[in-house]
Order: sequence, then structure tokens, then C-alpha cells
Amino acid sequence: MGVTIGPGGYFLNFTSYGVQINGGHEVMMDRVWLGETNFDYDHVAFAHRPNATAIAINGNDHYVTHTIVFSSRVGMLVRGAANNIRGVHVWFPLNHATAFPDTKAFYVTAGGNRFDGCYIDGGRGVFERAGLVRNVWTNGFECCQIGKEAAGTPHSGIVLVGNIVGPGFEVVHNEFKKPVQHYPFVRDGVLGARPYDAASDGPLKVTGSVIAHNSVIEGALGTQATLSQSRTNATSWSFNFCKSLVFPQIAVVRVHVVAASGFPQAVARPPSGCRVIVETNVPMTGTITVDVDSSAPSTKFH
Repeated sequence: MGVTIGPGGYFLNFTSYGVQINGGHEVMMDRVWLGETNFDYDHVAFAHRPNATAIAINGNDHYVTHTIVFSSRVGMLVRGAANNIRGVHVWFPLNHATAFPDTKAFYVTAGGNRFDGCYIDGGRGVFERAGLVRNVWTNGFECCQIGKEAAGTPHSGIVLVGNIVGPGFEVVHNEFKKPVQHYPFVRDGVLGARPYDAASDGPLKVTGSVIAHNSVIEGALGTQATLSQSRTNATSWSFNFCKSLVFPQIAVVRVHVVAASGFPQAVARPPSGCRVIVETNVPMTGTITVDVDSSAPSTKFH
């Protein structure tokens, strides 16, 4: 307790950890640069796998602010709760991080943390199992992966690993290049090679969580989505949300009707995966809008 690192610091050529915080409370780290190699070292050209973790937090109530990680296998590892990570920028020499299957810009395995204004620069921000509960990632930025990711591994950006999400998991108000991804498992420290499949991966439970209000260049995926259809003299309306949702399920459906004439009644049938059918009691000309949410309501999140 009471340790301050910075403001100002430069950690270079570490082989295991740059900074490791074990236990304790209220360690403050501010305006520090860290790299296991120089910023221009070409890991791909030299076939040199990165090995080190730049910052590891194995405790609660710590602060890391305005800090740059420019080379490491794992940039920021968080295994505790009530930590405040703000303005941390993690990149990798030549932005080749995803060429290696086990690199992670941010790696979060515990809940109850806040990430504000952090920058995933060509790498992966991985929230795994317990890290999918009571964590908030907001006002962040992601872009700039160069080259193809390692075969069977996720591209850069936020990656969710596990089948129980929430309550209290939020990814909101960010600017991303690539969409949020969900994978069911980790094998030998490497992210699973395929997305979630209900038949082989078991039940998926998402409660009290929000992935929404993010600007995504390559197409946003979230827990919430809206689709509209305008039709003439129709009684059945089919909506496919599979290209809009991170999780292939729908927990909540809301239907809005604008009819050209009369007072038709509309009802949503129980969702099938990420698809919804709405039926009206009479042929209708107009517009039906459907809002869905993959996350079920929770008394622990409002």
C-alpha cells in the first residue's frame, strides 16, 4: 500500500514482467512506458515469439493511468477487482500482435474493474470467464491490426471468452475498427478456433449486460439491435438479427407498429436463435420495427 510508480518511467528488455503488483492496495502507476523489446523490433521477421507481461495486477484497488505498452505478449493483465485503468495504450512493434496466437493487449480474468479511455492498437482485449462479470470498458479505441491473425484465432479488438456473461458487464461508447467477438473456450492458453456453438458448447447465459452504442467501422455487433420492415398487405414478418448480435440468442423482444389504416394487432412469436417472426391478426400495410436484446434482465443491473 502507498507505492507510486511514476509519474515518468521507462521499462525495457524485461523477460517475464515489467511491473507486477501482488496483493496490496492503492498502488498508483502513472505516465510509464514499457516494452520487452524496442518499439521497432520485427518479431515476425525474426520468428521470435513474445514472452513477457508488461503490467500484471494481482490484487485490488490499484490505479494505472496514462501509460504506454509498446512491446509484450500481454500488455495489461488484471486478476483483481476494483482496479481503475485509465488512458492505457497497448500496441506492438509494427502492429503484428495478432500474428501470434497468445498475444493479448489487455487480459482480464476478474470482475469489478473499470477501463476508461484505453486503446487496443492492433491487438486483442480479452475478457475471460470471471472477467465477464461486473467490468466496464468505455470511451475506448481500437484499430490498426496489420497482417493476418494467426490461423484459427480472433482478430484484433474485444474478445469475450466463456459462456456466462454478466451481470454488470458493459462495453459502451467506444470507437472500434473491428466488431466484438465471442469465443466459448481457451485451450492451452490459446483462444478457441471457432465461435460459440450451442450443440457442442452447452448453454449460453447472458444477463444484465450491455454491448451497445459503439461506433464500429467493419460492422457493429452488440447485445441490442433494431430492424424495421415496410410491407404491403402482409400478415407475417420475419426478422434476422444474426449479423447484428454478438451472442446468437434473443432474450427480450419489443414490437412497434405503424399501420397505414385500421388498428391491427401484432404479436412476436418466441425467438429461434437470433431470428424473430411477428404476425398480425389481419393483412397490414405499414412498418413494423423490432427491438431485441440478447441479455436477459437482472435484478443486479438496471
